[in-house]
Amino acid sequence: MGPLENHHSLALPAQGRNEPGGTMTPIRVLFICRGNSVRSPMAAGFLLRYGRDRFEVQSAGLAPEPLHPLAVDVMLRAGVDISGHRLQSVKALAGQTFDFVVTVCEDARAACPTFGGTGRLIHWRFDDSAALVGTAEEGRRLIHASRDASSAG
Repeated sequence: MGPLENHHSLALPAQGRNEPGGTMTPIRVLFICRGNSVRSPMAAGFLLRYGRDRFEVQSAGLAPEPLHPLAVDVMLRAGVDISGHRLQSVKALAGQTFDFVVTVCEDARAACPTFGGTGRLIHWRFDDSAALVGTAEEGRRLIHASRDASSAG
């Protein structure tokens, strides 16, 4: 994995990877956050929606928690359905290679496991909207902010 990049621009190619023989394969991207319940599923949802078949996208957590219902709601309002998100731990992905590994919280940045291959490790810092304290409306605003930040990535 290359040096850590700390910004939200993910200059992804317009097409998949060129393999020997001229075949195109999807670019493999992994989004990681602490719980895999808000930030990484939202980022993965946007890339799946807008990247279509050019990308193979996964998201995982250091300590996976159930998908947050407000994350599903705010993403549906943006036209992206993440309700079928599959909860998984980064441990389940050991031995796999990715072209891009994107950590979306400080916990994931600090504890991100090493994935083989020649990909890039990128860090996007989003507030922890899964650890909501306050009213439902305050929680919705915080998740909206995470959603909007991940769509700008």
